[in-house]
Amino acid sequence: MDRGDRIDRSGRMDPGQPSDVEPITSPRRRREQSEQVHANLLALLDDLEAIIERGGRIPFSARVMVDRDVYLDAMDALRMALPEAVTHAERIVRERDRIVAQAEAEAERVMSLAREQAAFLVSERQLLRTAELQSEAILNTAREEAKEIVSSAQKYASDLMAQLESDTMRVLNEVRRAATQAR
Repeated sequence: MDRGDRIDRSGRMDPGQPSDVEPITSPRRRREQSEQVHANLLALLDDLEAIIERGGRIPFSARVMVDRDVYLDAMDALRMALPEAVTHAERIVRERDRIVAQAEAEAERVMSLAREQAAFLVSERQLLRTAELQSEAILNTAREEAKEIVSSAQKYASDLMAQLESDTMRVLNEVRRAATQAR
């Protein structure tokens, strides 16, 4: 948020602010949205710090007087931004679930295809033994691919959650530090 943007008492920013409603479709898009939420929170913290820096100093003390309404507006904006981060985390969890479901569906499709191929090969009398060996190999390959897909999706989702947790904790610590300094 630019220094010139105003925050009303409800904590809403001007309507020109981009919405974070569209679904997440790629790791790049998720990273961009995470960076956007992080940047928004940092900008709000910068605004809070600027309010304190602009406040009038009380002689012979480290205390500062700030405009109560301006300070409360900044705090409201922070409160509004934190639920965005939580919503973003929930979206990542849903995306992880979707990826796992897709991986399982793909594994089932591969298994179904393997079964069809195996059935076709078995129906051929002169290739019966070869068909049995090939069908087992196809099923084993499909199982391994399914395990890899599910494992990869779970690791990816776990990494995303760990990164989000780290970012959220860092922002929370920054908010607490700013609130402590504001007092």
